[in-house]
Amino acid sequence: MKTKITFKFLLVITGLLLQLNLQAQLSRTIHVETAGTLPTLISSSEKYQITDLTLTGDLNGTDIRYIREMAGRDVDGYSTNGKLEVINLAEAKIVSGGDFYYVSPAQGFAYLTQNNAISDCMFSGCKITSITTPNNLILIGDNAFSECINLMSITIGNNVALIGHSAFYFCCSLTSVIIPNSVVFIGNYAFYCCGSLTSATIGNSVTSIGDSTFSFCTNLTSVTIGDGVTSIGNHAFADCGKLTSITIPNSVFSIGWNAFYYCTNLTSITIGNGVITIGDWAFENCTRLKEIHSKKSTPPYLGLGCLYDVDKTTCTLYVPMGAKSAYESDFGWKVFANIIEEGSTAIRPIDKNDIFVQSIPNGIVIEAKEKTLISVFNLSGQKLYQSVIYENAEIQLNKGVYIVRVNNESKKIIVK
Repeated sequence: MKTKITFKFLLVITGLLLQLNLQAQLSRTIHVETAGTLPTLISSSEKYQITDLTLTGDLNGTDIRYIREMAGRDVDGYSTNGKLEVINLAEAKIVSGGDFYYVSPAQGFAYLTQNNAISDCMFSGCKITSITTPNNLILIGDNAFSECINLMSITIGNNVALIGHSAFYFCCSLTSVIIPNSVVFIGNYAFYCCGSLTSATIGNSVTSIGDSTFSFCTNLTSVTIGDGVTSIGNHAFADCGKLTSITIPNSVFSIGWNAFYYCTNLTSITIGNGVITIGDWAFENCTRLKEIHSKKSTPPYLGLGCLYDVDKTTCTLYVPMGAKSAYESDFGWKVFANIIEEGSTAIRPIDKNDIFVQSIPNGIVIEAKEKTLISVFNLSGQKLYQSVIYENAEIQLNKGVYIVRVNNESKKIIVK
């Protein structure tokens, strides 16, 4: 009996030691001295156990093919038992040569590596959750990470100049992305259907945001567009339902059709002074839009249905000083009931019986008998507060002089 118990005990201990040893191998750092030799540096027994891999040295198609298999996809795009989730290639260099790493099932086309590029379809469909790209990378190709549904974060090196079409298509777990200033081109459908993406920063070197680049990014709440962008493509931000405000820089001269279609929570738009044309249906169904700030003295051309379903009686149009008459006479813009010159110090008194505004120490109190949109500005025209209030609201303000606006009526008030 003792012998049997001891033997079982030894088996349990041996099993635990083997498991601990296996877990210790889950994270590996490997230097590939000669491109194409990674399969000889990672044994077949640990190939499908590693979850975190850091590589240095040169990597060609043979190495990338092996990495794909470790990350859950083989050369034909079929699933493997690979568990690799985290890849750090910061100190690695991708070079041409070696075997093809992927064969397109639809086209039968075999993909090969290129120098300093994560080329077309390289990690498409892989199970990775995080990747750091090589420091010397200059290109991310078409569909490079498409349908990497577990990908949550990516670090893009500061030398990348091009991001290809559909590069991050349907990366539905990706939460944020910073596009470095080195990038000059972003392809169509690049971040299409990245449903977990909440913020995007586009560097100043990007000149064009392609068609449908961020469309159906349904959780996108914050976008910063660099000052080098000259055009925003068709459907670029369509169906970004949580986007609340957007500032289009002065460098942009054209906004494509349906660019912000169905951005139903968009409340504020600032349009730079370089915009010449706004395409058909660009802001269709932006039903919560409350203010548009156009910085161009000459009204930009509005395409067909550009502001369809925007309530022109409650949405205020702000224009440059001296440009009000131009907008009031423009066919597309004159439909707004309230057109106000930005920074204007002209005061039209609030004479509504159902609105009461009073100064209090360190602020003001506003009372309204019905739901009313209230805005508060300083004398420089900077908006400090805006909200729809009902009954009463107390707004904290520093000592000074302010302008309270209700639609196109205003009152100057002093906070002591």
